[in-house]
Amino acid sequence: MNFSYGTITVWSFLILMLGFSSCKTSKEVIEEPEVVVDTSEDTIREPEGLLLSFSRGACFGRCPVYTLEIYQNEVARYYGKNYSDKEGVWAIDLSKAQLAKISNAAKEADFENLKTVYPSSIPDLPNSTYKYYGDGYEKSVSGKENLPESLTNLYTILDELNNSNEWKKIDGEMKEEEAELNYKEIIVRFKKGTGLSRWFMERKEMGIWLKARVSPDENLWIISYKTSMHEPEDILQKIIAEDAVESAEFNKKTSIR
Repeated sequence: MNFSYGTITVWSFLILMLGFSSCKTSKEVIEEPEVVVDTSEDTIREPEGLLLSFSRGACFGRCPVYTLEIYQNEVARYYGKNYSDKEGVWAIDLSKAQLAKISNAAKEADFENLKTVYPSSIPDLPNSTYKYYGDGYEKSVSGKENLPESLTNLYTILDELNNSNEWKKIDGEMKEEEAELNYKEIIVRFKKGTGLSRWFMERKEMGIWLKARVSPDENLWIISYKTSMHEPEDILQKIIAEDAVESAEFNKKTSIR
């Protein structure tokens, strides 16, 4: 078969174009797609504006010891201690609805009109402490089996949050455990020159008595009172108001039960 020069030129051009097309197609096939890095991963937000905290203390057995904190910027923190199923520091983001539910339950609990402490005669039960920082005031309420019913709904909501599977463990420092107050004992610093024997004799009918001196070098004394006659906060304020008293505060327990 005979080919003219023009025919060969046309065929050469077609073959050349086909080769370019083939290379381009191959390049497009093997070219890797652009890698897009997803930076939308959730981050742990820093808490702001403490609204409420709930702490559960120790008992004679294996009761979980922990503190749960609720913040106004829709963040919660959990500090797990002895026998807790979440040891260390944990965090969780709250929805607006969750925060509103907790806030409303706290308002319904009427913290302002609750007692500071609800004494118990059962030493083995863990102590529960609520601290509320909303509505322009701070209030601490602690007790065991006899806490008021107005706190029941709030406790149920906090317990549901505690049992959520959305908690994330974070690197953070554990809060120093606050010493539990002994509401049956008050440490009093008397003003110099106060005759303690006469002072206690004159207040015998109030149901208060001297237990011990804190230290031979300190003018600090431990006194106690009849719990059947006085509420802890009431008797503390009465003692603070005495002219012979320089300062007074509840004693602190020195060991965890």
